[in-house]
Amino acid sequence: MQDYEELAQIGNSAARAAEFKRIEPTASLSLLIDALSDPYPALRALAADALSTRMNDELARDLVAQAGKGDARLRSMICLALSGTDHGAEFLKEMASDSDSDVRYAAFVGLADCPNEFTREVVLQHLRAEKDHGVLVVCAQICATNKWAEAGEVLTKRYLDLARGIFRKNLDRFQLACVLAELKAAGLALSDSVVDEILRDLVDNLKSDETASAASQALVSLGDKRAVPELIRVTKSFRVHPIHRVEAALALHGLGDKRGLELLSSYASGKRKDARGWALINAGKFQIRELRATVDALAMSSDYHADTALLALRLYGDEDARALVAKVAQSHKDEEQRQQAADTLIHWEHKDVF
Repeated sequence: MQDYEELAQIGNSAARAAEFKRIEPTASLSLLIDALSDPYPALRALAADALSTRMNDELARDLVAQAGKGDARLRSMICLALSGTDHGAEFLKEMASDSDSDVRYAAFVGLADCPNEFTREVVLQHLRAEKDHGVLVVCAQICATNKWAEAGEVLTKRYLDLARGIFRKNLDRFQLACVLAELKAAGLALSDSVVDEILRDLVDNLKSDETASAASQALVSLGDKRAVPELIRVTKSFRVHPIHRVEAALALHGLGDKRGLELLSSYASGKRKDARGWALINAGKFQIRELRATVDALAMSSDYHADTALLALRLYGDEDARALVAKVAQSHKDEEQRQQAADTLIHWEHKDVF
């Protein structure tokens, strides 16, 4: 199939996306470009991703020309197609000032994949005047990811200007609070009153399933031990999902409270499978050496979370972890566990090469 019109005849969105995935490796550029205007968002995104992998100067020029003829939806998809490439920087800069907020959002998502001096200038330029809060949050998150602390003064003002919603559940304000906490960890100086505001917002958002994970992580970045009592309360509440209790314990550990490690140890050996698995994964993610013996023992066992222990070892990634994973690949009695260990070794080999 080399004609988009044939693809468009498939009325079911899931079936159309499945057919697109099947033909994409050999699809023509014209089909992929036409698919950027497909009525189904998932297929448009697939087309943008496919085009990004084939990007060159000529294709970039063709896409920019198409953008001048299309609507906001097409411009948004072309921004995503040019994301992470060296061919569309000027176009993305232009689209960052588009009248449509969805296009601006897509433009900054594209720029985020190229965190160079050019991107820095564009993002910092738009922070002060951006009217759409969703776009503002994306710009702020780019600053946090790249530790651009010079954005702190403007972001602090934008954060304080955002009024709290009912029960302080303003998601945009919360996301800016997380960004400022990250920038503080990177060296941004904040006044005591601003830290108080951020702390209040983060603690309030521990109570929501939607924001609890990000709030716990941001409290560690903020580094204010006044959060400890509320984090302890979260770990003891049976109304809180076990995953979020683990994350609160991780935050306690990150803030240097010894009860965090005690709780993590109990979760890692507890009966709740979800909490146990999450504690093990995060032991590897955050390199918690005190839980390493538990992870090592599980990797060689027939326990339900033996495979989770292998994932944790992949995250630890040190020489001892590699030696143990090799041992699992050679001698574990479970074939699936041996295969997962072998896959982990291959992953490390490829990572070392690149």
